[in-house]
Amino acid sequence: MTDSQLRVGAAETDLTPPLGTELAGLFETRPATGVESPLLAKAIAVQADGAPAVLITCDLIYLPAALTDAAKSIIADRAGVPADRIVISSTHTHTGPATIPTGTGTGAAVDPHYLAELPGRIAESAILACARLRPATVAIGTATVDGICFNRRYLTDDGFAITHWGDRPGEPRPAGPTDPTVTALLAEDTDGRPIALWANLSLHYVGIDDQTMISSDYYGRFAASVRAQLGADVIAVLCNGASGDINNVDPRRRVPITGTRRAILVARAVAGAAVAATALVERSASVTVDARNLPFTAHRYPVTEDDRELADKIIAALRQAQGTGVPEAWFSYAAGNPVPAPLAERFARNLLELDALPAERPIAIGLITIGDLGLVALPGEVFVEHGLRLKERSPHRVTAIIGLANDHLGYLPTRRAFAEGGYETWRSPTSWTRPGTGEDLVETVLREWEDA
Repeated sequence: MTDSQLRVGAAETDLTPPLGTELAGLFETRPATGVESPLLAKAIAVQADGAPAVLITCDLIYLPAALTDAAKSIIADRAGVPADRIVISSTHTHTGPATIPTGTGTGAAVDPHYLAELPGRIAESAILACARLRPATVAIGTATVDGICFNRRYLTDDGFAITHWGDRPGEPRPAGPTDPTVTALLAEDTDGRPIALWANLSLHYVGIDDQTMISSDYYGRFAASVRAQLGADVIAVLCNGASGDINNVDPRRRVPITGTRRAILVARAVAGAAVAATALVERSASVTVDARNLPFTAHRYPVTEDDRELADKIIAALRQAQGTGVPEAWFSYAAGNPVPAPLAERFARNLLELDALPAERPIAIGLITIGDLGLVALPGEVFVEHGLRLKERSPHRVTAIIGLANDHLGYLPTRRAFAEGGYETWRSPTSWTRPGTGEDLVETVLREWEDA
């Protein structure tokens, strides 16, 4: 699209589920006992010529295409925005409702009534944002944060990887890099009043003390910190980047603060970086806005006959009340370290459910351009190495990866990570693609950029 007078609108709507909803993100079932902070869908609509591009971020663990497509259809009908100009992503809060069925006895149960209402609630944020479009300027910048991002995979002496260092002795050796870059876009009206601050960081999540409470985790506290600086009416959005192997746990425990207090501190630091990144950056009222999808076919992990036999054996042993004798599970994806015995039943059932999925599934990669900011929306928990490769090869001055976007493929490790093993490489119905999928996604984007 050609440069034109920019218009921006922003809005948020409530996604908080009812009490008693089973919360996703951990291995045990946790019915919600209260609401520590509401879950929100936040939309920013950016328009030059033609239809706007809409970025929606939801305080949910992840969303399947069935739900995001339904929401996009509503937005298209009521706001006239084509589906391929909409990106719907999740923050990955671990204190929100389950959104994908994971099978009997293998995770939090979904609430079908909540899921039936969810697309409409999400769509409402975009419809309101489009209704509020008004002349605006944007400022785009980056800043780095220290002591926030850690690669959560560590190499053992035999060259394999473990997830989370814990209390192990010795010096931890991270298995990969981090990306502590906060990318930010500040939209202001023509009088210089902030409309919205959109930010992005590759960090898994930072949780709260009580894991039975519905909470937006540190994302909600980011918004509160931004509003304290820019004004109570600002829509403040923090979306997740390439964070599949990144968390906020320092293995050396140099700052031993955890839980809610840590979430507050991290949120303040990230909010400060986002505000600083855009504070004294040139404002532009005339930019190019573009949004489109790239088609991609994702392939399921190839379950072996040995995998099936081992899964059947584990489940049969449990049925015979011999659960205490279930061994560690050396499924074909378990390089270096097996699935430990306490989780063997869960992953045995997961593997059989995985085996029943279609062999391949079409998905879409989202490409969004706002001035000299390029956004790549990928459908899963992308390893940081994939995001760094895209940034290094990007034709845009500033590039950010939006993870957990439009669909959910689960963890997208590197080929090297699959060879090293570890939790992120274990396969299930919610983390189901074959090795190399992450690299294939990256190459699809790079080819598109090269051909443009």
